[in-house]
Amino acid sequence: MKKNIIFYFSGTGNSLVVAREIATALGNTDLVSIPDSFGVDLFNYERIGFVYPIYFGGVPLIVKNFIESLDIPPSYLFAVATCGGSALNGLKEINALICAKGHSLNFGTILSMGGNYILLYGKSEKAEASNAQTTKELPDIASAIRDKSQRPCGKPNPIMTLFTNRFRKGVHKATRTYIVSDNCTSCGLCAKICPVHNIEMKDNKPIFGGKCEQCMACLQFCPQRAINGTKTAKRKRYHHPNITAQDLIRK
Repeated sequence: MKKNIIFYFSGTGNSLVVAREIATALGNTDLVSIPDSFGVDLFNYERIGFVYPIYFGGVPLIVKNFIESLDIPPSYLFAVATCGGSALNGLKEINALICAKGHSLNFGTILSMGGNYILLYGKSEKAEASNAQTTKELPDIASAIRDKSQRPCGKPNPIMTLFTNRFRKGVHKATRTYIVSDNCTSCGLCAKICPVHNIEMKDNKPIFGGKCEQCMACLQFCPQRAINGTKTAKRKRYHHPNITAQDLIRK
């Protein structure tokens, strides 16, 4: 029997929780982080899935680049997008990227969960309720994927794509506004948890490079709240309650 594979991108745990639950329900499924998966061979998989957060109404830059790098076989293709705000083109963009490869997304769905973009807002009071609802919905989603159900995603709105592209154009520049306070204890967690290895510890302080994907892991998981953007110091932190920093550290 052929295996399945799920690719995920997750900074604060929402997409990882979803990917894990679906993988467990499907069985015989490889679960791999997108930053570690460029160049992967997909031709031995029956179902191929993508689980990722929606950034500014679209697909995160790293997910977009990953899809564009793939040689996709005629397998059952599905996507589950987690969303703390507006979904907009969140599924339609990935469908367009797959269509450019000669296929289309067989099944796509969006799950509302706690938002993590602390550069704009703190933890929502509705986060727990949203996550609880997602937990209830996941068994049915996994069952639909197991049965190879069809749920087409349509074409992206070009105006909304322009909005997302504006964000993606500046995504690597986010860390220019980051400040590391004296609360930093040089634990190095931020460097370990960064999914794209954009942080190095120099002179016992984190130094940010130029390939940030704005996943917010470093801000949200810092045990001393020592890393901040311009207006984040007083905002409530968020990560999925079922995910720890150790779950996200790249091996």
